[in-house]
Amino acid sequence: MKKIFALVMVMIFIVSAEGMSTAELRPLSKVMVHRLAQMTKLLVYLALGDFDNVKVNADSFAATVKADTAGLPSEPLKAANTNLDKAIEGFSQAVRKKDPPPEIISKFGGIMAACYGCHSKFRDPK
Repeated sequence: MKKIFALVMVMIFIVSAEGMSTAELRPLSKVMVHRLAQMTKLLVYLALGDFDNVKVNADSFAATVKADTAGLPSEPLKAANTNLDKAIEGFSQAVRKKDPPPEIISKFGGIMAACYGCHSKFRDPK
């Protein structure tokens, strides 16, 4: 069941990425698409229970987010990126400590919340 779920997630990502590759993206959109790809990999490895690859990819994701902070154009974006960095670091620590899977999934939810916070403030303002 987990493998089927992982396969479905990968297929959804591939189909959505195909549609996005035909249009020219803004620089910030390129960062978001790359982060979505990283989060999709994390989710697939979580679904498969492959915590070794979760750890490797979480550390890679954290390094990417830290590197992106310097290139962001405004302080509010940098602050939002710092929130994402903290969420990813909490997730990485939970994986490294081999916390129970529900705890790790909860920390993944923290990453999603940080993404939503940025989207609601910058990408989809009302």
